[in-house]
Amino acid sequence: TSFWYDRVALRTIRGDTYAFFAIDTIESRPDIEAESKRIKNLTASGYIVIANIHFWTEYATGHTERQAKIAHDFIDAGARLIIGHHPHVVQDIEIYKWVPIYYSLGNFLFDQPFSETLRWLLVGCEVSRSRTDCHEVSVYRNPKDFSLSFSSGSTLLE
Repeated sequence: TSFWYDRVALRTIRGDTYAFFAIDTIESRPDIEAESKRIKNLTASGYIVIANIHFWTEYATGHTERQAKIAHDFIDAGARLIIGHHPHVVQDIEIYKWVPIYYSLGNFLFDQPFSETLRWLLVGCEVSRSRTDCHEVSVYRNPKDFSLSFSSGSTLLE
């Protein structure tokens, strides 16, 4: 079953209840403390929280201190996975309190010609209350013929 309310999708998968939490930190300036309390309340209600964050700065290959602060606050509140997007390039991955933070996955089949935008990540994660297993596939698009090449890796967190 699924249910949406105020940027949160609630879903039951194989007996576990998930809250897919989405927030925009670029176009709006959300109250991060209030949003952290929402995550804490969702966690206290039994949901496994996965946060999807619209982060900035375009074309920056490393995350900012503000991105880290928001991600860490959400993890401290109970989020089990953070996935960021917007910069058009892959940013670094951080593990904080055994929770993965993907600051930016880059573009997905986007036609920007800049060398930094030709690589992106596909991420598959299995998330539970006690464990997060993630598998990353790095994808590179050849700008001349749009052919794709792939390489993969894994992150196991318990």
